[in-house]
Amino acid sequence: MAFCTTCGSQVDQDTRFCHKCGQPVGAAAPGASSASIAQASPAAPVKYAAPPATYAAQPAGAPPVYAAPQVYAQAPTSQYAGFWVRFVAYFVDSLIIGIPMTAVIVTVILVFGAGSIAAFKSLPSNPDPDQVQAQLIPMITALIGAYAMFIAGALMLYWLYFALMESSDRQATFGKAMMNLRVTDANGNRLSFGHASGRFFSKIITGMVPFGIGYIMAGFTQKKQALHDFIAGTVVIRTL
Repeated sequence: MAFCTTCGSQVDQDTRFCHKCGQPVGAAAPGASSASIAQASPAAPVKYAAPPATYAAQPAGAPPVYAAPQVYAQAPTSQYAGFWVRFVAYFVDSLIIGIPMTAVIVTVILVFGAGSIAAFKSLPSNPDPDQVQAQLIPMITALIGAYAMFIAGALMLYWLYFALMESSDRQATFGKAMMNLRVTDANGNRLSFGHASGRFFSKIITGMVPFGIGYIMAGFTQKKQALHDFIAGTVVIRTL
């Protein structure tokens, strides 16, 4: 077997000229060059890679797979808190503060009551008026002083409770937090301690209005503001 050295066509062993290109034929070794053999052989079919597994066809009869619907969380809404919801919150706060204060009041009454009884028993059957006056005046003075200290302590307790909690990150007392309420300024911002203190002491003016109208205003004003809210420039928001 021989091949043309010019075009690589197969020719007879004894042929001197290629019947295809007409060039002289040189005898080629049985192991002809791979380049000439590859040129003479027909082109091999092109092989394509298999498609990725992700695009493989699903088996026949397989049920279609649908994505689960995406659920979006509903943002909480806010509105101005009216009179009754604020009344319930204040009632809860009064219980929280009132229970320990009641215990203090009962203790003071028992102590002063026992002291008064002991003082009266120490008097003779026919006491000297000057002696009675000398014993009663210090007793009455001590009682008035204790009462004044109790009022001042109670006012301070209420003030710190409301001012500290309404100016905290919670922006609410325990009662307000239970009813989903929070106190803000007119722009919805958190109160400072001084601002919350001003709101608390404004309640003194609200309480001086007859028939509780200063508090009832929270039921019919546009932003549900009581009188002390108008004075302090605050609103009470309820989150639903």
